Amino acid sequence: MAAFKDALDLVASMPLARPEHPDIPGARYVILDGFPYMAFYAVKDRDVVIVAVEYATRDYVDRIAKRTEGAR
Repeated sequence: MAAFKDALDLVASMPLARPEHPDIPGARYVILDGFPYMAFYAVKDRDVVIVAVEYATRDYVDRIAKRTEGAR
């Protein structure tokens, strides 16, 4: 939980600083320190919407793309 909280603090401080995923338009991500997980989020107006936390090696592109569409 500490790694997730640290990742969210980083995102909250500068949400547009994290890279956009090359295969998922509108989805940005941050890797959880020390774990093979990625937190995906979208920025909508002034809000940050967490759309998923996924295991980094799974096939997640289609799932995240669908969730991100609704968050933008």
